[in-house]
Amino acid sequence: MEFICRIIEFITSSEHFRMLLIPILTSIATFMLTTVFYQSRKEHKAEKKRLFGYLMATRVMRDKERVKFLNTIDVVFCDCKKVVDAWHDYNESLGANSESFADDFMAKEVAMLKAMAKHLRYPKSINERIDKPYFPTWVKKEEDGKAMQDEMPTMVAGLADAVTKYANNQSKPKPTPYPPQKKRGKRK
Repeated sequence: MEFICRIIEFITSSEHFRMLLIPILTSIATFMLTTVFYQSRKEHKAEKKRLFGYLMATRVMRDKERVKFLNTIDVVFCDCKKVVDAWHDYNESLGANSESFADDFMAKEVAMLKAMAKHLRYPKSINERIDKPYFPTWVKKEEDGKAMQDEMPTMVAGLADAVTKYANNQSKPKPTPYPPQKKRGKRK
């Protein structure tokens, strides 16, 4: 055991060991710092791509999840002034709440998505397709059906009011004429 202690003492006291120790520790520290830096950068870029992908996927449909993603643009794209400025323009146009501004806010949304695509270095072919989303007719019909379901309680309440007024007034409603039915021919 004493022999091992003398060897360790000799190595640590030698000039050669010190000459090797400094570059080894420096290279390890450099490796660790660059790894952490690049990993952080990679994760940040992945978050930007995830945000952009979600906004592209839902650019025609509106839901609460989309609002959450829109509210993270300031944080995720804080290093890109063009994207943040485009987001602020789009956000201001959303507050207008007028039918005449519908084209304006859609144009600003497209401008914001194009700024994101450019920042993420997507090819120009994607920029050309941003304003042409895929929106099948069955989705439109489904959304219209949901809107009708949302309006149904109001319609039922209106009908109940009309029935109550009729019962209170005891007046007869005017009959609605039915269109004459077509005569069916005999099958041969």
